[in-house]
This record gives sequence, C-alpha cells and structure tokens, in this order.
Amino acid sequence: MHEKKSIFLWLLICLLTGLFGSSCKGKIYEERDECPCLLKIGFENSKNIDCYRIWIFDEEENLLKQEMFTPSEAGELYETTIPRCIFKVYVWGNVGDNTLFSYNGTSSMLKQNRSSSLDRLYFGNAKGSCLKREVLSLQVEMCKQYATVELNISCSAKSSMNVKQLTAHTITNSIGYYLNGNTIEGTGAIYTATPSSLDETEDNIVLSFEYNMARPVSFNGISIELNDGIKDILAVDMGKLLKNGNYDIKKRNLNDIKVNLNLSTGICLISCKEWEETDDVDIVM
Repeated sequence: MHEKKSIFLWLLICLLTGLFGSSCKGKIYEERDECPCLLKIGFENSKNIDCYRIWIFDEEENLLKQEMFTPSEAGELYETTIPRCIFKVYVWGNVGDNTLFSYNGTSSMLKQNRSSSLDRLYFGNAKGSCLKREVLSLQVEMCKQYATVELNISCSAKSSMNVKQLTAHTITNSIGYYLNGNTIEGTGAIYTATPSSLDETEDNIVLSFEYNMARPVSFNGISIELNDGIKDILAVDMGKLLKNGNYDIKKRNLNDIKVNLNLSTGICLISCKEWEETDDVDIVM
C-alpha cells in the first residue's frame, strides 16, 4: 500500500511539473530560461514604400534581428521574436541598387551609389522594452529622407546654344545616412546625362531632369552645374537659394524642390511647396 502511494505521489509531481514548467506555445524551457517576446510592428506613412529592411539591437548594440521584407509579406503588422531585453529598431524603406552598404569600423552606413540619383529612402526608428512582456506592439513612423529635384532648363529655339547636349551635375554636402538615420557629411555628386523629358516648340526648348538627393547637412556646398559637352557654362548656388527661401533641411519629411532655369534671360527660379526664390546666373557662352 505504501509503495502504491509513493508511486502515485511521484506521478502527481511529474504531472504538475509538466504543467507549470511548460509555456511559450508548448515549448519546454529550463527554469533559467525565459520565453522570447513576440514583437509586432506597424508602419505609418508607408504607402510609397515597396520594401523594408529592419535591424533590431539590444541596449548593448548586439544585433538581434536583420531582415528584408515587402509590405505584402508582412501584412498589416511585421512580427518577429526577440529575447527579453531593452531594444531599439531601425527601419529603412526602398533601399535599392543606388544604395551601398558599408562599415567604417564603428558604424554601418547606407551610401549613395557613386554619382547616381538617391533611392527613394524612408527611415523610421523606435525603442522599447520587453523585459516583462511576452507580446509587445509598436508603431514606427516612416519619414521621407530624400528630396526629388525637378530641374527644367529652357532656352529660345533661336539660341546658338546646343541645349539638347546639356548635362547637369549637382554637387551636394551629404553622401548618405548612418544606420541610425543621421546624415553622413561629405562631398557628393549626382550626374544626370539623360533628360527625363524634352519639350520643343517653334519658340522654346525645355529640357527636364529629375533626380533624388539626400538630406543636406547645411546650405553650404550645394550647387547645380551645367555642361554643354565641351565646357561648364554655368553654376547655380543652390544652397544660397534654399537658405533664402527658408527650406527646412531638418523637416521630418523632406520637401521636393523645383528649379526653373531660363538660359535666355539668365534667371533661376527655385521653389518648393511653401515658397519660391529667384536669382540671376552668369552664363558662359
């Protein structure tokens, strides 16, 4: 009788241990282990984003997760599991062929690929703690990190200048971004040899270029240069015009920029949503 009672108690202890020692969707963890946290992330201002790249670090900068996915793959919420910790999330949208990843020994960087137009980059970040949470939901606002520049060059159809041969060369003072969203300072260039459109009438020729530039670090060192295939014919101090127009280089979502350059009059008009600024330029014939 005593032996049967001992066996019953032993079976009862095993049963209770199995009930209370198991959790985390049926997985059995040892007492020293903790269940991971299910992290759910939603994205705001994301309608123009075709793909995402996400990095998740703990508070000691250890990489917990790095992944690439599309909106259709993620659905309404991106879900992943991470260890119980204090963490931070960096998300970049629309990283494509015009973005190069590099590492300088201390920081990861997303650099503009040579002299090409910048990708239509969006960035968002968040911090959180799941030390005491098995499930945690976050919202990440994705902010526009590029300015689309529309450059329209007009000239009289009777001009001796060969407008159709013009190329535009934009000098910038930023070359991309650190993984955490900060701008990388440096002399960059965007070379646009092929116009996006050419409108020719009996009286005028309008050549249009369109490209994306990264967020400037200041108004110094930003210019547009035109070349006729033999020599540079003019340089526009784009930084001065942006500064005079109070262009907000720290705005969370960068405004696009429109530049109208009339070679017949030597007048340059630069504008964005809130303002416009005019300046005279010297043209080398």
